[in-house]
Amino acid sequence: MKAKPQLQSEVSQLKQEIFDIGRENEKNRLYADLTGLYVDIIGEVKKADKEKAQKIHYYANLLEQQIQLLLPLETYILAAACKESAQRLEMEIQTCFNELAELLGDKYGLVDEFTDVYRRVHGTAMA
Repeated sequence: MKAKPQLQSEVSQLKQEIFDIGRENEKNRLYADLTGLYVDIIGEVKKADKEKAQKIHYYANLLEQQIQLLLPLETYILAAACKESAQRLEMEIQTCFNELAELLGDKYGLVDEFTDVYRRVHGTAMA
């Protein structure tokens, strides 16, 4: 027995709505995870060096700049300049990452997790 076209359409629409709700819930969970990691990193860095507690904000800014450089249209249009900027930015990101990891000591994995979640939330997945 075949379902009527209207019923098939309604089922398809409901399936899409459920998928969209799931995607929105995942996004909200990632934002919550990112916020929690941000706060955890600030707390841990404060233990090592209060002056550098906001270093994670600078690091997040670097990641945002990297994401902007990786947008396909901008990358296509600015190919040569983008490559040089991206290399410089990558070095700065790595330097900042290393500094945060050192400040975090045995909790250095927080900055690695922060990087992954930040990129997932804000639009790029890098290997």
